[in-house]
Amino acid sequence: MQQRVAIARALVFKPGLLLMDEPFGALDAQTRRDMQDLLVQVFKEAKSSVLFVTHDVDEAVYLSDRVYVMSSHPGQISKEISIDLPKNKDWSIQLTDDFIRYKKEILIELERQKKEREQRMASGKMSK
Repeated sequence: MQQRVAIARALVFKPGLLLMDEPFGALDAQTRRDMQDLLVQVFKEAKSSVLFVTHDVDEAVYLSDRVYVMSSHPGQISKEISIDLPKNKDWSIQLTDDFIRYKKEILIELERQKKEREQRMASGKMSK
């Protein structure tokens, strides 16, 4: 309920851009899914842009038109992925081949980064 109120409060001002930093991180799986569906509907009507920060790959693909994968050490954008899924969507889109392809692309990038970090650490070029 608090997340719904916070979203409504932010939308009262009709922002052109809304920053949401891990807003659903502390929610259980069902409530998280409900909030994601609510967000899809609200922003389809509000026509605001959202910069949504998440560590959840499924959430990133479901809620986004574009995903920026960040690297660590240094923190920068390592890959930009355009997500071309229908705007009228519900949770079942997560079972489609297209959704899984986007998810796989992100996970492959994260794995690539992990291997690079491990190689740098093994060569002594980076601390943990």
